[in-house]
Amino acid sequence: MKRTFILIVLTLLCTSTFAQTVKGRETGYRGSVSVINQALVCVGLETSHGVMINPNHYIGAGAGAYVFPNGTGYPTFAEVFIDYQAYFLKKSSTPFAELQTGYSKALRVEGYGNSYNYWQGASFQPSIGWSWSINSGCGLSASAGANIIVPIGENPAGKPVYIAPRVALTFAF
Repeated sequence: MKRTFILIVLTLLCTSTFAQTVKGRETGYRGSVSVINQALVCVGLETSHGVMINPNHYIGAGAGAYVFPNGTGYPTFAEVFIDYQAYFLKKSSTPFAELQTGYSKALRVEGYGNSYNYWQGASFQPSIGWSWSINSGCGLSASAGANIIVPIGENPAGKPVYIAPRVALTFAF
């Protein structure tokens, strides 16, 4: 009887430890909208929707669009991606790492001798940042990283890989 009681108590303690949640990062649906600055001149919006598997791991899918705000004749870009985020602490304020991987496409490249075609290809976007959860289930984050594009198809610039710095401000819901 005593052994059974200890076993039940240990089981309850273990399950409650693994079931901890963090306000704003509860298990279930989560979406986000980000304002992005790539290559320090290209501005865009992204949205990602997916599932918080637990308070430390998010997996989702998203899309984004980018423009050069400083003139006409520059290309417009779009991308689709899979998004993974790992939160390091079970606190409402925590560092995190993110990896987006997908496909980037230059939508309008007729100017500049199609030199922006190298922005078309497999895209890998690692970043690190800081996330702040808000009690209402929302959150804010800031991150910095790189957009690494491996061109697919015609590549007039001759670059095997294109790397651009990237910063993001995100509102999660």
